[in-house]
Formats: sequence, structure tokens, C-alpha cells
Amino acid sequence: MNKFLKFILVLVIAIGNLTGCSFETKNDELYNSKLEEITDHLDKYGESVDELIKSPQNGNNWTQKELATDSTDSALSGTLRISVMWPDNETNLIAVAAKEFQDLHPEVKIQIQFHDDVLKYQAQTSVELMSNTAADIIDLSYIPYERYAAAGLLADLYPLMNADDSFHKEDYFVNVFEAFEDSQNGLAVVPLSFIFNSVTMRQDFMKSFDAEFENRGGISYQQMLDLYVRAQAEMEDENLYMSEFASATNWFEFEWDNLVDTRNKKAYMNTPEFLSNLEKIKRIKLTENVTQTKDGPGVLGGGYFRDKIFKMNPAVLFVLSSSIEDITQTLLPFNDMIYSKPIPIISDGMPTMYAPFVFGITNTTQNKELAWKFLSYCMAERALPVKEVDTNSFLFRLGFPINKQNFRKLVKAVANETLRKGGVVGYSFSGNRTAVIEESMAQVEKWCGMKGKVMQMDLNLFLDLIYPDLYQYLIGKQTAEQTATRIQTKTEIYLNE
Repeated sequence: MNKFLKFILVLVIAIGNLTGCSFETKNDELYNSKLEEITDHLDKYGESVDELIKSPQNGNNWTQKELATDSTDSALSGTLRISVMWPDNETNLIAVAAKEFQDLHPEVKIQIQFHDDVLKYQAQTSVELMSNTAADIIDLSYIPYERYAAAGLLADLYPLMNADDSFHKEDYFVNVFEAFEDSQNGLAVVPLSFIFNSVTMRQDFMKSFDAEFENRGGISYQQMLDLYVRAQAEMEDENLYMSEFASATNWFEFEWDNLVDTRNKKAYMNTPEFLSNLEKIKRIKLTENVTQTKDGPGVLGGGYFRDKIFKMNPAVLFVLSSSIEDITQTLLPFNDMIYSKPIPIISDGMPTMYAPFVFGITNTTQNKELAWKFLSYCMAERALPVKEVDTNSFLFRLGFPINKQNFRKLVKAVANETLRKGGVVGYSFSGNRTAVIEESMAQVEKWCGMKGKVMQMDLNLFLDLIYPDLYQYLIGKQTAEQTATRIQTKTEIYLNE
């Protein structure tokens, strides 16, 4: 898998990768190198903001996606500018759809600006939104869009959706749209795909600790943390591991809304519960201490590595599933399976989800209707060649397509490919393939029918203000009390600026 694509796809989860999945590693040299890496990223971000404020980009490097097309009757016309955080290749759904859309509507011209630097993209998008120079359609997948929606900089998409007679809500997972609503029940963004976070767990641990969470609607990060500490104590085994997602970073991600209330400008980190969790987090040992893959320490790639790590180290509790391949693979009943079915990660009783593929329309554009028509075209059912599973997965950034028919096509293709390659990666399977695939799709559709809780951690707040103190605590340079007080104070100042 292309390393750049992997970094982009798991940005929200992979703050652990960016900052180092190894918060709990005892090697100061590794910690220092990771801290320097983060500092370098933050310096670049600041430089990007300063540069853009002095000389905002006004579309000088836009790529024109215009094609010579046959004459076609079309009522649509105009020019659209789109800003995308994704490379210009065959896995870019926006670029692919732009070509098709212009074929259908020759009077429409689409200009796309492609970006490959996340922090610079965040800085540029912020400046452009605030200065009314932003594109008509913006990729908001890696940006905390709620602040811009609250400031009225993003259009409410519900009126456009409801006025479009060609858009049929029953073709989509409407509950996913609802999960992205703001406090006024408006819809500032549409997810072209989405992902429910889930984990797999060793079945023997589940039985030992009565942890049948897959039958209870899900498991929270807090429950995983408590189970780890309990298992560590009762087994008297210090060599108990969690997969890399269990880092302190992801604790903040999954519990962000309970720790930071952006809307009311409050923080809840100077509490006994927070202190207790800090101490538990510090005890976690991550799998990067016991495995190396070709993709780097602690990074598990697909079902093969998930299966292998469970087999090579029986003391691993949870492994994250965060892509359509991960979740589909763990639903398939392989004969030698030693881990659970996917268990949704919940927060406040709701399954957590994030969208790796979210777009909004700027409120100042004169082309709202045309912009909506293009976005609805991107969401619509499309042909998905069965033999190009990897390309098709990346087309939706490894998420579940919001369109139900695209969802079924892609899940079926992934399941078939997994079963076909089963022997290559050490799996064995016997049974009715069609029945198994239908059963797997029914399970995922059940999750997709639930209203999830969208995770949207403020990356800049975390990296700039919270992470440095977490780092000092985890390497023993600060007490839990000092860390909680410092984080609480800095976060409240930031929220009230």
C-alpha cells in the first residue's frame, strides 16, 4: 500500500502514527525523535499560515479537468472550483467523477486543485474560508469543519438536497447524514464514505473475562482500558499488549467530546477520572514492542497481520479494524479464527464513526445548485469492476460508500477477494460462499443503519497544547496531577481566545 495513501487514510486514527504509536515506549531516544517530528510539523504549519495570510492563494495553480466531449443536451452550465486533499490519479473519485460529469454536461467546466500536504492544506483552507476566496466545493475530511459551519461559511446542504427531485434519500444511509448534522439540524457536509470503528479481540480473553461485547452493541475505549488493567492484574502478566491504536492519542480521539466541549468552551481534564485514566494509559504496552512489519513498527496491514499477531503473541487483547477490508475480513468465518467478530467502538452508547471522505459547499459561492449536482453525482450508484478491489476501495478512501448499492457491490467484492486469497495468507474456509457473504453484508448493514457518533478531534489543539504535556507525563517528567492541571488550563485558554 502506498505509504502516502496509508498516512492520509488513517490520519484521524494515525495521529498515533504521526506522533508515534509508542507513547508508552521506554526508549527516550525514540520519544525525542518523535517529538522533534511533531515540532517540525507544527513549525511547517505555522509557516504555511503566515505565508498564506501574506499572499493568499486565489486559484493560480488550479488544474483544469476539461475534456473534448460529444454534443450532449444539458441544462447545466458553469464553472466549478474544487479543492481536494488527494493525489490526482485513478483512485481519486472526485477526479474520475469530474471527467464523467463533464462528458454528460459539456457546458460545465471543473477545475480541481490537488493537495498532498495535510497541514499546509488545513492552513490554506482556513485562510481561504475566512477571506472568502475558497473553492466552491471543499474537501473537509481532515479539517474540523464545525467551526466554519457555525460561522456561516458553509452552506446548509439539506435545502439543496430536498429541492433535488433526482436525489432519492432511500438510496442512501440517511442516518449517516443525520450523524453529521449540526446543533441546528443543518447539514454542512456530506460524507461520500464513512467508517465505523471496531476492534477484534481474542476469544479466549473474552471468555475468561466475560467480555462478550460483540453481543452488547459495542465496547467503549474506557471498557477496553479497564479490561486491560484487570487482565494485567489477574493474570499477573506484565507482558500483556494492546494494538497500536490503544495509545494515549486515541483515548483523546474516542473520548474527545467528553473531554473538550468546544461549543460551551469548557474542558474536563482536571478530574479524578481523568487522573485515573492517565495512570492506566501509562501502563499499556503496545504491539510495536513485539512485532515489525514491512510497513513499520506497530502498523497492522489487513487480516493477515491481524491473524499473525494474535498467533505469535497470545497476550494481545484488542486490534483495531478501521477499513472496509478489515471489517469484512473479520466477519468471515474462517475455520482457524482465534479472534472475535468485529466489536463496534462506542462512545456515550453510540458507535463511533469518522468520515475519510467529507465535502462541503462554501456559502459564498454563486454555484450552489451546480455544486450540489456534482456532489450528488459523486454519491450516486456507479459501476465497480469486481477484479479491481484495491482501486475501488481507495476510490472511497477505504470507507463504506454512502450509497447502498455501491456499499453492497464493494463489500461483496472485498469478501470474494478475501475468500479467494484465503489460502495465501493462511486462512482456511469451507461452506457456502454466497450465504457467508450475504450474512456478512447483513451485519454491516445493521451497523450502517444505526446513528453513529462522528469523531472530530481538533488536531491542532491536540498536537500543539495537549500532546507535549502527555509526552512529558508518559516519560516520567511530570506527575499525573501536574499534567492534568496544565492541559486543563491551556485548553480553556485556547477555547476562550
